[in-house]
Amino acid sequence: MNFIKNRKLEKIVDKYLDEIVSLEINSLPIRIEPEMAEKNSDKNQEWNNWFPIQSTITDIGLNFYIIMTCLS
Repeated sequence: MNFIKNRKLEKIVDKYLDEIVSLEINSLPIRIEPEMAEKNSDKNQEWNNWFPIQSTITDIGLNFYIIMTCLS
């Protein structure tokens, strides 16, 4: 993906993630990975808040995932 398209997609995703957090609909009734978990949350709470983190996927990794998904 070229830089311009990648940046545009990143802005769209960030916009909607910000909206999810601002509307406080970023809770799930499951254990949240430590990187995404609310820092001072009660570990015994049934519902847990998650927060977006910086993506570490590359174009190569994304293409590999798409190919593998289509093959299964």
